[in-house]
This record gives sequence, structure tokens and C-alpha cells, in this order.
Amino acid sequence: MLIFNCTKAAAEFFSKMRKGVKTGPIQPTPDEPLIGRVGCLDSAWLVHVVRVYSKPTVIAMHIETRYCMFFNCVRKGDSDAFINMLLERLINNMQRLGEAVSVMDDSTLNPMADTFLQSHRECHFYLRGDRRTQGNLNEAVWMYKYHLMEMGDIPQGGEHAAMLDTLINHQLRKAYLGKDYIFPDEEMVVRWLGDYCRVSETMQSQVRQRFRYLRREAYDEQVMH
Repeated sequence: MLIFNCTKAAAEFFSKMRKGVKTGPIQPTPDEPLIGRVGCLDSAWLVHVVRVYSKPTVIAMHIETRYCMFFNCVRKGDSDAFINMLLERLINNMQRLGEAVSVMDDSTLNPMADTFLQSHRECHFYLRGDRRTQGNLNEAVWMYKYHLMEMGDIPQGGEHAAMLDTLINHQLRKAYLGKDYIFPDEEMVVRWLGDYCRVSETMQSQVRQRFRYLRREAYDEQVMH
């Protein structure tokens, strides 16, 4: 089940007026935990909306891994389009990251996507926030605006947006629980490998080592230049 915990700004953005009546996808908030049902394969996100260059931008942050994505082409009231954009971008991003750490290739995309979609046929929107996650999301928004200032414009097309996802999710963030700091891209890929690709814990550990190697390699290149 996909769970979109919406801030007031997001709930308002996804609502629309029909014959004088406000409608939208927001449902009554359940008694279940913020991250979903215990023992179930739920994927819970915090969703927020800000204006960037005078255009509404929807931000979705996966609560447990802190992985986030930005969408600037969603029209007000079109929650279905948002879901479709998120699913497409998320699956493609996971494939790219998996290829970068040599654990995915062309043959893994469709099976991985099918498993994910079958696991999350239900989708629910709730008016519910989380202070700690909101703090991480606000930091990601700052980074997003900084990168846009460097580039001079908002993302044009999915490839451009995916590139920004890569930059923003390669930065340390505070974990959902505890005092540790995590790399969202690494955490999300490892979770996907275990949940949707049936990869062993041993292989997941090797993937973490590969992420560390790539980060160290990137750091060494920066030092040399």
C-alpha cells in the first residue's frame, strides 16, 4: 500500500472545487502508524508543496529512507497524475542506481517494477505530518532551490529532474529513528533489493560497500581537482 501523508499545503493543492464543493483524495486519518501497518510492505511518504520560481512544486519524501523527489509538472487537483509521475520516476531512479552499483541491468527492470506495483495496488492520501521528516524535507527543498539557482531554471523533462534527484539524495540526512545519519539513495536501493528483488542480506551488504567505494572515489576526485 502506498501512503501519502500530506501537509496542509499538499492537501490543499490536491483538492479542487466542483459545483461549489471542495473535493480531493484526502481520506480520514487511520489509527495506523505513520509508516504503515506493522508487518506489511507499505511505502509511506510525506508530501508537501512549495512554490519555486512562482510555480508549485510537489515534494515527496519516503519517511523511513529519507529519499525524496521533486515534481514541478503536477497540475492542481490532479492526484492521479502525481501518483503516475512518482511511480515512473521512482522505478527508473532505482534502476539507474542499481546499475551504478552493478546489481541491476536491463533484465531486472520489468520484474522489479511488476513486483513493486503488485505490492502497492492500494493508494491512500491522509492529512498528517511528521516534524522530524518535515525538517529533513525542508533541508532538501533548500538544496533543490540552490541547484536550480546554479542552473538558472526549473527542471525541463524527466531526465533533468532525475539528475536533481541523484544530487539531492546523495547527501546525509538524519534517520527516521535513532541518532544516526544515512544516505537516502543507499538506503532506498538496499530496501528495494530486499523487498522487490529478493536479494540476500549478504548481497545487500556488498551493495552498501559498493556505495561507500563510489563515495570515496568521488571524494578523491574532488580533492585531486
